[in-house]
This record gives sequence, structure tokens and C-alpha cells, in this order.
Amino acid sequence: MTVPLDGIRVIDLSRYIAGPLCAQLLGDLGAEVIKVEALRGEEGRLAFPLHEGFSLYFANFNRNKRGATLNLRTDQGKALLRELVACSDVLVQNYRVGVMEEMGMAYPELAKLNPRLVMVNISGFGRTSALATWPAYDEIAQAMSGLMDLTGPPDGQPTLVGTAIVDHLTGIYSAYGTLAALEQRWRSGRGQEVDVALVPCGISVLLTSIPWFLLTGTAITRNGNRHPLHAAINTYPTKDGYIHIVAPVDPMWGKLAEVLGREELRTHPDYATMQARAARKDEIDALIAAWTARHTSQEAATILAKAGVACGPVRRIQEVATDPELRQQGLVLDVQAPGGGTVPVMGNPVKLASAPVQVRHSPPALGQDNAYVYGDLLGHSPADLQRWRESGIL
Repeated sequence: MTVPLDGIRVIDLSRYIAGPLCAQLLGDLGAEVIKVEALRGEEGRLAFPLHEGFSLYFANFNRNKRGATLNLRTDQGKALLRELVACSDVLVQNYRVGVMEEMGMAYPELAKLNPRLVMVNISGFGRTSALATWPAYDEIAQAMSGLMDLTGPPDGQPTLVGTAIVDHLTGIYSAYGTLAALEQRWRSGRGQEVDVALVPCGISVLLTSIPWFLLTGTAITRNGNRHPLHAAINTYPTKDGYIHIVAPVDPMWGKLAEVLGREELRTHPDYATMQARAARKDEIDALIAAWTARHTSQEAATILAKAGVACGPVRRIQEVATDPELRQQGLVLDVQAPGGGTVPVMGNPVKLASAPVQVRHSPPALGQDNAYVYGDLLGHSPADLQRWRESGIL
């Protein structure tokens, strides 16, 4: 079976989430990914939660990679990295802006070794930003992108999304940019730099919030689970939990009115149009909540879905985790833990008919593939590798 990125080699110098996810996505598509870490390992290896000493955090972003160690504070370590660059297609890095230049590894220098190299630079704010050297994590990007200002109850404090959403977006955008650069390389014969940053990625998903403010001077801010401009979009209590309903457009509203036993609301002037309903969110929410409170979440969802109303029970994590469809759709995969046994990790939601995602390599133990990378691939002798291990280079 051929895979889309067969023959592409990726050097992954990155840590945490965004960069490792980018490289993992390329590995899922068949690229050979070599994760190069400091001798102590990347910080993600120690991140909670730990299962028998193995970080599930690290496991989730490092499958389909080989593992190598390298001390880039030494001249020999830098020389070995240059050798890897010369025979690779992609380099992914998320060091603080300026570090690659300090090491003599800026793109112009590396491109002299390999003009076809695609170098993916991931940062917090962007390499040309006035804040380029500020440290940044997902939570900082959520705050500074405005995403937190849109999340949470209207009378409460700005709220983080419950997962590292901006890190994930940045990893996905980085993989997208990498694929575009590789495709252009087939035409031009030359590589290029790809710059992706957390805060711009967070801003990119604010939908109409920024354009609306620029046009009107009115800011859309936190609305809880309501939509800021439309009615019949909210989360409603049921006998055993909650259900979220989305019925803003006229046809969907008509179907919802029938389910509520209030068919007259389809044509009543106070409810007949989206604009009219938007002015009566409280009344509409009260009508819907009175109906949902008489049903369990699943009962309400079944009735509404059968009528053609968009809805979904608010599932708890334990419900999602035990849904058999996760395994059927490849959304949970098993990888080997370095100490033995397997651990579950999240899969890839992209399904290619001719090349399904497979776990070709479990997350690597620290330096487990040094012999392959520096011996088989770069052609150095076992004696060289032993000497470099003893001198703190590998």
C-alpha cells in the first residue's frame, strides 16, 4: 500500500504540542519523521497525566516517529544536524525566535546545504511580531487572540476552552503549510520557510467577530451557549443532563415549533422571522427549556432529530470515551509504551480510502533510533557513535 508522503523525511526538533502534532500528522501520511531531542528528552515526556511513568501527553503527539538524541550545544551536534538537514525534506522547529539563528541554523544557512528544504517555524506571536520573543503557550494564545473574550457566561470572567485548542489549530495549520510548500517544491525545485504562530491561528477562528467590529464598531462578546445574533441556539436542561439545540433559520424553527406543540409560532409575527425571534431569546429559551425538562437527553434528541431539528445531547467525557464508534472510526489508537504494554491515544479524523492511518511506530523511547539515524542513515561507524555517547553528544 502506497502512502501519500512516502519518501519524505521530516526532522522534528519541536516540543510540547503544536510542532510535534504537525510532525505527527505528516508521519500519519507516511513521512519518515525523526524526532531529535536533547539528551534529557523533551519536556513533554514529563507532562501529566502519567501512566506507569509514561506521559499520555507525549504519547498523543509522537506516534509514527523515530527517536534520536543530539546535543545541539556542541559543534559536533550541530554538524550532525546539518548532515540530517542535507538528506531531509522538512525541518519542524519551535524554538524561541532567534535561537536557530544563534546556532547558525537560520534558513539561509540550511538552504545552502539543501536548497529543497522546507523549514517550518512555529512561534507564539509570529517571527516579525513586536512580541516575537515573548514566551507563549496555548492559554496565552487563547487570551491574546480574543478567544477567551468570546468564551464563558456573559456576566462571568473570560474563560479558557477546555482543551489546548490553539496548539491543535497551530499544528494543523503547520501541516497544511508544509504540504503546500512540498507541492510547490515539485514545481519550483526549491524549498522555502513556512511561518505559523499560535496567536494568529487563534485569531483566525474568531469567525465574524473581528469583521463585524470593524464594520460596525460593535463588539460581539461572551454569550454563554447562546448565539450572539440568533435565537433558538442554546443548551437546555433535561431530566438527566443537557441538550444543545440549533434552530435559527425559518424552516428549522418551524419544525421545532411543531415538536414544542406550538405550531402557531411558525407564522406569528413575533416569531415568524429570524430577526423577530432574535429579539425574544428569553421567551424562546423558556419555551424550549420547559419542553426539554420533561425528557431525558436521549429522548429529546431522538424526537428532535426525527423531526429534522439539529441537536445533540451534551455528553460527558466518560460517555464519549466508551462510545464504540471511537474505535470503529479510528479515533482511538493503541500504541506501545516504552516500559511494555499499550496505552490509548487519540487517532486521526482524516480518512483516506487508499491509505488509512496506521501506527507504524509507537512513540519512541529516548534515543532509541540513534544507531539507525547516525549509523544507517548518515553512515557513521559504531565506534563514532560510542565516542559521541561517551562525550555527551548523543
